[in-house]
Amino acid sequence: MYKFTFLVILSLAGLSNVYPQSISYDLNSIPDSIKKNASSVVRSESIEFEITDIDRARLYVHRVVTVLNESGEHALLFQEQTDKFESLEDAEIKLYNAAGKMIEKYKQKDISSVSIGDGLIDDAKFYYKQTHVSVFPVTIEYSYIKRYKGIITYPRYEILTPEEGVENSTYKVRVPKDQDLRFKEKNIHLSPVVTEQDKYKTYTWTVQNLAPVKYEEGAVSYESRYPSILLAPNHFKLDDYEGDMTSWESFGKWYANLKQGADVLPEERKKFYADLVKLAKDDLEKVRIIYNYLQNNFRYVSIQLGIGGFKPFSAQYTDEKKYGDCKALCNYMQTVLSSLDIKSYQALINADYNREPVDPAFPCNQFNHVILCVPRSKDSIWLECTSRTNDFGELGNFTENRNALMITENGGQLVSTPKSKASDNTFNVFTSIVLNENGSGTTTSFMKGTGEYRQDDSAASGQSRL
Repeated sequence: MYKFTFLVILSLAGLSNVYPQSISYDLNSIPDSIKKNASSVVRSESIEFEITDIDRARLYVHRVVTVLNESGEHALLFQEQTDKFESLEDAEIKLYNAAGKMIEKYKQKDISSVSIGDGLIDDAKFYYKQTHVSVFPVTIEYSYIKRYKGIITYPRYEILTPEEGVENSTYKVRVPKDQDLRFKEKNIHLSPVVTEQDKYKTYTWTVQNLAPVKYEEGAVSYESRYPSILLAPNHFKLDDYEGDMTSWESFGKWYANLKQGADVLPEERKKFYADLVKLAKDDLEKVRIIYNYLQNNFRYVSIQLGIGGFKPFSAQYTDEKKYGDCKALCNYMQTVLSSLDIKSYQALINADYNREPVDPAFPCNQFNHVILCVPRSKDSIWLECTSRTNDFGELGNFTENRNALMITENGGQLVSTPKSKASDNTFNVFTSIVLNENGSGTTTSFMKGTGEYRQDDSAASGQSRL
């Protein structure tokens, strides 16, 4: 992919020179309004995201956090994720006691890493270091650098987390003028200071003395409640695929380009599917038959390597192997339907329980899943192609009531996915009890679930002795 060579030699000693060292560890200097109801306080945070080209950038992070009590112990965990496009270049962790004396120090070689991913093969890695203490308060200092070789998402500015006060925090983005960037405030009114020098433009956001926000169990997702700044590129590049993100339409065109040539099936397989649905009375029944066949004969296997996180396997490969991830299975289903002259569209979506729909007014990549839509004049059909248990035409709380980016002939089009009603999600148990004259007996139970509860319908019946 990349023929551009970039060599940087940066020691940890150099890392310490990048960030300011005059940081107070005195708890008495923290305003009471910040300490009250806080389990931790960000004493100083400096984040710099330097973009040098459409697919090249570096992220510099320096963060000092005082952990006040055991409830803030999560702040003692260093964690960063990497993949083919992002690498951890340098890291250093220091721990200080209440008096400000350094008691522990770790370098990058001391940080553990594991391969992660929800599939069979994934090139993502998770770096972590958990620091344990028995006495509070303590202060932890993180310094690290990440390097980007391919960019589709800019790191957002997470200003505040639950039960955390902030003394000082700065987020700075340096970007070539001809690229520029887009940003959106979330749950805060905070304008950046914008300066220009030579061919670069710099955006700087700064906050001071923010009181903590109380954590509420079962509250809306974090992006709906806590303050942050969303950032997005105008133009981006992964591998050799360059794209435009200034509109949903143009972003959809980029994704459509990734799957060009992946929609071809051998003639004998086309004939197989034509024979499979030859007795169907209409297109709706044909789609149902194909979907049920897919559920019974194909399985979900996730393989995410480089651009493979976005680019699907070809339909022919999926047909041969009888497996694929969400992109591959949707692409396969779409290819089969196309061979039967039934139109369908892949749709990108931000899947997970209780996720906030993507903002129609701010095109950016917040998607992590692909589903399929079969448009109809009334009640279009939405299909979860990775599930072997979902009822035909049902999505569930993983993807329902969201804004999905449907990939059409004219690019991306943001559309709403259906939402279920309470009556669509039921769980019924029918139990009969037979008592014998000697006092013994048996019970027989039959369980039936619909909608979300269908996942619990693992056993149609059960019998036990009393």
